Amino acid sequence: MKCNCLKIIADDLSICKAVAEYVYDWGFKGYAERQEPFILWRQMVESFSMFLGGSYKQFLLPVNAINVPNFEMKTVYSNKICTSALLALFGEGRTFWTKVKTAADLGCSPTRHGNVGNMNRCFKSNNPITIALHAHFHKLIESAEVRATRFVKNEVDGTVMVTTSDDDGDKIYLPSNNGTRQSYYQYCLANGWKCSTSASGLVTKEWVGGVEG
Repeated sequence: MKCNCLKIIADDLSICKAVAEYVYDWGFKGYAERQEPFILWRQMVESFSMFLGGSYKQFLLPVNAINVPNFEMKTVYSNKICTSALLALFGEGRTFWTKVKTAADLGCSPTRHGNVGNMNRCFKSNNPITIALHAHFHKLIESAEVRATRFVKNEVDGTVMVTTSDDDGDKIYLPSNNGTRQSYYQYCLANGWKCSTSASGLVTKEWVGGVEG
């Protein structure tokens, strides 16, 4: 990001905490709810711009200062940020902002996720595809490797952490040669399709009939 709008967060710990509190709470909201404050902010900025003139630094820092003692709101009012900085705080980009602008300019409600209320987005339990998938995953579980030691090393963010098997009771370790693509080929073959890969990486399927037991 080319601007220095968010420098205030690095320089002021109380601002940093208040912004973090707001963004953290925002992350737990639903798809439509996350758009609502942005739509309101966009509408307010557009209204003020009509009377006060435009500026690329138009937005106030979003803060939740309930748990931040001696917080000074005047710091927020005197350090406005641009659209890019606002979106960066929430990890959003152009697609999200386009939806916000459309809803704000038209005065309509936030866009709901496309699958909300769609009863066809899930397969029923008696669907042949569901049955085949359950059978396939059950076979994968049966092929899980047995660990010879009670210590398991997990690499997390570049740091090697050691946990015991007592802590990993819900984890299943598949054979190292069973990758995602190989698992997909096995699933296809179990349902009558043989997959093959060309030298260029193109995957083709051939109907061989029958279903493996």
